[in-house]
Amino acid sequence: MHPLESLIFTVVFVLETGALSVQYSVENRGTVEVFLVNMLTRYQEGVGWKPDPTMAYIYVRPNEEIEITKRVPPAPDGLVPAVRNYYVTPLRSGETFQEKLRFPLPLIEIHPYESIVGKPPPPITMTVPVRFVLGVFSAQPRLVAEPTTVLGVPTYQLKIPRPDLSSKGTSVVMPAEQYLQSPSQTLTVAVIPLATARQ
Repeated sequence: MHPLESLIFTVVFVLETGALSVQYSVENRGTVEVFLVNMLTRYQEGVGWKPDPTMAYIYVRPNEEIEITKRVPPAPDGLVPAVRNYYVTPLRSGETFQEKLRFPLPLIEIHPYESIVGKPPPPITMTVPVRFVLGVFSAQPRLVAEPTTVLGVPTYQLKIPRPDLSSKGTSVVMPAEQYLQSPSQTLTVAVIPLATARQ
């Protein structure tokens, strides 16, 4: 059985006064440790890229679906990004992780490689399916999460152990990030899409 098939992923969306909350849990019923990509980074002026558990990317898809995601999406064509650091939460066999996120309304579309600069345009009210996506890695065959502190934030950083490195002269490639995806729920929310900010 694939390690992701042993994960129980539960997501609840709640519209609150002035905010959308997302509460999720992941239960590991398998025998293999997994690493949740729940600690994205946020740029802080004068400090740098700082791990932030409240950070998530928000996409307004062309089919008018909203994706709230904690994952590291591939770079767009033509863009060569710097090496990404994956800050994660280890989830061992039999453990459960829970987290609640709160996003002020209107939702502002945020991408890892593009964002709204300056004063945002007026929001648009949309009744659309909303889903939550969480990145995840399996500990097998050769990944570990090393405890570290980044700019004062305690976290775990995904690493390939030194004994498993390829021989000299070859590169080491991080395994592909995999995803847990919730069913969509139709909500009426105010949104500021990137497309309207570009106009």
